[in-house]
Amino acid sequence: MTKARDLANLIAAGNPLADGAIAYSEVTGTPTLGTAAAAATGDFATAAQGTLADAALPKAGGAVTGDVTFGDSDKIIMGAGSDLQIYHDGSHSLIKDSGTGNLKLLAENFSVQDPNQTEQMILATPNSSVNLYHNGSKKIETTALGCDITGRVAADFLVPASNQTDPDDGAAYIYQQSGVGWDFAALNLKFSTGTSGNRAERMRIDSGGNLGVGTASPSRKLTVQGGSGDTLPVRVIGGSGATTSGLEFQDPSTTADYKVQIGSIGDNLYLRAGGAEGMRITSSGDVNIVNELKAGSYNETYAALSGTSPAVNCETGNVFSLSTTGSTTFTFTNPPASGTAYGFTLKVTAGGTHTLTWPSTVDWAGGTAPDAPASGETNVLVFITYDGGTTWYGFQAGAALA
Repeated sequence: MTKARDLANLIAAGNPLADGAIAYSEVTGTPTLGTAAAAATGDFATAAQGTLADAALPKAGGAVTGDVTFGDSDKIIMGAGSDLQIYHDGSHSLIKDSGTGNLKLLAENFSVQDPNQTEQMILATPNSSVNLYHNGSKKIETTALGCDITGRVAADFLVPASNQTDPDDGAAYIYQQSGVGWDFAALNLKFSTGTSGNRAERMRIDSGGNLGVGTASPSRKLTVQGGSGDTLPVRVIGGSGATTSGLEFQDPSTTADYKVQIGSIGDNLYLRAGGAEGMRITSSGDVNIVNELKAGSYNETYAALSGTSPAVNCETGNVFSLSTTGSTTFTFTNPPASGTAYGFTLKVTAGGTHTLTWPSTVDWAGGTAPDAPASGETNVLVFITYDGGTTWYGFQAGAALA
């Protein structure tokens, strides 16, 4: 049999052209693919080839109307040097860009969601915000000024950008600014609060580690400066249920942090040394010292009396004097509470021949009050009590002094 056959003969013979029995060029009057397709009972392809000729994607490109399936590690490879690859390796899905230039995702709105499209993870909008989500809840949103964060920020380090311009938009800020004269070797951390257009620095840590509250020039590790007219710039308040409130002091040789304190108990001021209270100033002004008082010098308060009915006010001093102008009756007022000893010295200079009358609570040495000084003379008397003035012990220390 000659190999020169017409198309109908080839088809009738069981399609020997397709199964490789003869070459396509041996057919007399070589038909076009369109002619073959029109003449054949099946399309110009075998069942083994899978895709029918009229459903195949032309080499020049076209529209795919069905799914394209790739096996594990089968790749979509693009670029002359395999620059971009998209594939699944059996464990992970990968987009690999190993070529020149950037990997760009161009989108009007860029959205990353879970496979069921029920939970947002990333949402980016041109000329607007980029939002990051946790478990469907927005946590970070970029803004024109930076970003807004919902929830807690946990960081190993917080490093504010240096030399920032204060936006003064009414929010509170922590930012780093250069030192005086824009000396970038002397950086300060500033804390500012306030309202929009009316915000001011409240606290700073300078380059030497000094903390200033109310001052931009702290000279110690802690410097607190009150505002104009503020005489109480610092307040220490004890916790709920506390009976005292105070400050502790410690140097390298202090044996424990509670040993040295100063603070308040109610309306009283206390001082503690060695872990025990050593002195208390009461709300009434009394100074109570637990143990011995040692002083390089000790000055007692002096008060001058006048009139014929003078009151010796124990709260105003320890040394009193009177120049009589007539017969005089003394009273002693405001002695300290029982259990506290108190004494005073009284110098009486007679301005004439005058009698002196003393409180009935005075217990005189020998049981009798001393005589009043003669006109122009001075007597010195001493009085002590330790039972709140119930009993005063009196004696004359000197008489007829010039």
